Amino acid sequence: MTGLVVCVSIAIFNTLQKSLVQDASPIDVAYYTNVIAFIILLPIALYTSQVSDISLTVIGLVFATGLFNAISFYFWPVALSKEDLGVIAPTRGITPITVAVLEPILFLNLDYSFELLLASLLAGFGLYIAFSENGILTPIKRIQSVGILFGLGSAIAITGAVLVDRFAVFSANVPPILYACGLAMSTSVLLGLFRVYKKEENSFVPTKKYIPVGIFRAIIVGFAVFTLSITTGTQYNILIQLSIPFSVLLGYLFLQERDFTIRQLIGSGIIIVGIYLIL
Repeated sequence: MTGLVVCVSIAIFNTLQKSLVQDASPIDVAYYTNVIAFIILLPIALYTSQVSDISLTVIGLVFATGLFNAISFYFWPVALSKEDLGVIAPTRGITPITVAVLEPILFLNLDYSFELLLASLLAGFGLYIAFSENGILTPIKRIQSVGILFGLGSAIAITGAVLVDRFAVFSANVPPILYACGLAMSTSVLLGLFRVYKKEENSFVPTKKYIPVGIFRAIIVGFAVFTLSITTGTQYNILIQLSIPFSVLLGYLFLQERDFTIRQLIGSGIIIVGIYLIL
């Protein structure tokens, strides 16, 4: 159930981000999104966690995942500013495959690797089929697109973030809400430093327009970290592939992007088969 909450929230989050990057700079969107999420999560973390839970290990893990998130959260708005959401969203399909390959090795648990790798491959294949616009080779032909390259970069960065998150809340037993709050904070700090380094002019977008995006970022990071505390990173990443069809549908409904086709429905069915394998 928490994974499904993440799926729906990601779809809404992607749609809101796509609407923002039409007026705001990608770095502003990434920065304010995480600052607002941190502000929302901070009182919850202070209320539910003990100060003694914070250690050098926790701080190190928080900034390690913050680095991966900062890269991903900068790349993603850039990708959305270059292409439609329906084109960029499928790039997330690479994440469950990379996590499924790396997680069993890093966590020294090969018992479940074959089944989850198969599910990951099905999820990735389903996305490839679903969004191979104008022919099966379209995704390969478009690999040189700036938007798709940044989307893939964001997806690969998320791989590192998920693995660090999984270690933090499962192996190191960091309280999920405390870790989620620290994650939003470290991502904000690193994006803020990068924003100063780039010395971009602030986009003329009222700060209040970032609030809905920040709220959904807080929901995503809170529920995502909790989900990772009770399941594997591979299972989590396969499950949230359902957010991609949701994102494309919302893009069509609210951003006047493309409609679903039979090809996309078939691809979505393959994704669901992959998800079924892990449930």
